[in-house]
Amino acid sequence: MDIYNNIDFDKLREDLTNYVGTAINIIPIAQYDLLRIMNCRDEELLFIAKEFNFDLSNYFYNIDNYK
Repeated sequence: MDIYNNIDFDKLREDLTNYVGTAINIIPIAQYDLLRIMNCRDEELLFIAKEFNFDLSNYFYNIDNYK
């Protein structure tokens, strides 16, 4: 089972970008995280999402395959 083929990385990257982007005015160091999110490979994006406590199950194309 290849989990990478079943994750909507575009949506995950968009949500992470929005989440971190809201903090930039308050916490300037968040710009570093934003650059990481925008420039990383899909596999690394999963680790970043976990750092921010994102529930990755929300990004599966077909979650029924993983129950």
